[in-house]
Amino acid sequence: MKREEIEKAIEKGESVWVVTNEPEILDFKKINKRDIHLEDGQLEIDTYYGELSSDIYQFEELFKTKAEAEHYLHHANISRTETLPLLTWEEFLEEKEIEFTDINGVLTWLYIVENNTPNIQLENRYEKLKMWDLTEANFYKAYDECVKLFKGDV
Repeated sequence: MKREEIEKAIEKGESVWVVTNEPEILDFKKINKRDIHLEDGQLEIDTYYGELSSDIYQFEELFKTKAEAEHYLHHANISRTETLPLLTWEEFLEEKEIEFTDINGVLTWLYIVENNTPNIQLENRYEKLKMWDLTEANFYKAYDECVKLFKGDV
């Protein structure tokens, strides 16, 4: 919520929703106005549990409705971790392919081309990128290229 919206809710004694582990309601009718402080993008409410302490909420954690708070709880800051598959030289000879998505989201393959002289080829869905003789040393060079593409170090 914006500061102005929070100030208005406090003034009118309305409720707002806050997201901690689950959406919770803050009812400003039940909170003494002198215990409420707004500063630096946060709402601070003085609480007395035997001694003075404060509950602090960032403005972006406050919502007008429970539905908005639940939406934030279940959909905010969704992240995905991607991992470049690791194959040893021996596994690569058996599998004959590594498939991954590069830093730009382009599907890419490192695979063994079986023809007169087997090779290792690196290509993405648009073009052939490089080719090496099929040797263990070249496999490690090719894998270095995969890491660069995966991380965006090209």
